[in-house]
Amino acid sequence: MRSRSGWVCLHPATSPVGLVAALALWLAACGSEAPAPNAADAGADSTASDGTDTAPDTSDSADSQDPDASADASDSADAATDLDWPARFAKVIPPLGVLDLRLTLKAGDWTQLLADWTEKGQKVEYPVQLQWGKDALTGAGVRLKGLSSLTLPVGGGLADPAAKYPLKIDFNAFGGERYYGVDEAGLNSAVHDASYMREWLTAALYGALQVDVAHLGYANVHVDTHHAGLYVLSQSIDKQFLKERFGEANGADDGNLYKCVYNGFGACSMAYLGDQPQDYQKTTNCGEGYDACGMVLQTNEDDPAKNDYADLIALTKVVSQTPDSAFEAEISKVFDVEHFLRLAAVAAATGNYDSYFGKGNNFYLYHRNDGRFQMIPWDFDLTYGGGCESDLADPTCGGLQSHPLAGRILAVPKWRAKYLEHTCTLAQQWMTAANHKGWIAALDGRIGSFARTDPNAPDGASYDDQIKDDPDGAQYGNLLAFVRAREQFLLGACALK
Repeated sequence: MRSRSGWVCLHPATSPVGLVAALALWLAACGSEAPAPNAADAGADSTASDGTDTAPDTSDSADSQDPDASADASDSADAATDLDWPARFAKVIPPLGVLDLRLTLKAGDWTQLLADWTEKGQKVEYPVQLQWGKDALTGAGVRLKGLSSLTLPVGGGLADPAAKYPLKIDFNAFGGERYYGVDEAGLNSAVHDASYMREWLTAALYGALQVDVAHLGYANVHVDTHHAGLYVLSQSIDKQFLKERFGEANGADDGNLYKCVYNGFGACSMAYLGDQPQDYQKTTNCGEGYDACGMVLQTNEDDPAKNDYADLIALTKVVSQTPDSAFEAEISKVFDVEHFLRLAAVAAATGNYDSYFGKGNNFYLYHRNDGRFQMIPWDFDLTYGGGCESDLADPTCGGLQSHPLAGRILAVPKWRAKYLEHTCTLAQQWMTAANHKGWIAALDGRIGSFARTDPNAPDGASYDDQIKDDPDGAQYGNLLAFVRAREQFLLGACALK
């Protein structure tokens, strides 16, 4: 099928490019012409497309599952290493439908997991049995994750076992096997997003500009005997993400991966802070539940040849100390500027305050084997009206002075022109009300029945209020109201540039 824009409307589960990018391009290209995704298409879960729960009930006790059958399913999944990485992640995070996911802990463990957090500020991992769609998995672990989202459980108080909490699943934490070779997956509670769509819509825009982001899915989650509700299921940015996106030849997946763990404005500004690792990775004044913050090394932590932060320090020295006359040449040697310009355009278009361009948060830096760093964006639930509607000239909130990496790059005329080109392309072709009406309708066809019956729906405006076509709905976070206002603003600014 070919859309009006000329894109071939590939099915996202079979496209040869990365699955999130494939879905992004599919949605963006096909819009309302594309069939609404549903569980019947996915073939990877046990939830019917009408929202009827068809999975067997495994929530009564941790002993209710057949351990031999669970082990067989897990072993089979781990043995499927002949699949490429996109195909593996399609099994773990179905690109269509809503995964039926059931977590069963030993008696008392869920209550204790919550008490560890509320009483001690600790995110302790506990053994869990999983019914992951059709597959029963043993030997996995579950823990709480996040910072602001964790302090605001959806549907109850901090220790309410029936509330919805952001979770991390580790498939092989307690003797289990990797699931299709995958270690982890995240469950995002959508506490800041009553539409459940902001991460998907933002990922679609990133995909349109060929920016690497995590795979996303949806899961209808039960924990023990209670229904927690609808979650956004997400790929972790980890070693397997690197293998999928950068390959494994010539050590392409062996570089240093740094995660910005927020601890205040400026912690991840990319300014030069000193010559020691502790100048960048802090162990004090971190958010509750975090042992380290700032720029935290996620790979090669135990390799003395790579864990000295020399590569990151070299990058920040170029940012802070290189004269203007040499900056363009020097930064190009150590940083993928073109990728960053596309990333900046999406951040500006979607108003992403909870990012590098806002408060300095939610991004990774990967040191590729070509010697250059690449920024990887992460966590988009505060886009589309999150309080950061920057002007066209400056994609940041807080000013380019407090974001020196962006400030210095955008001070180079040819790069500023390229950033403006990307932003205006988004405004003209992608960040449009017409596109978003089709995308929202497609996503509503996929998750609507689950969102409307979620026992722990996010506070504030209802799901239907968020997604309906309401030109005056900006005050309560209506998606199309934001898009129309942003589209009009950006098009006006682009006409004047």
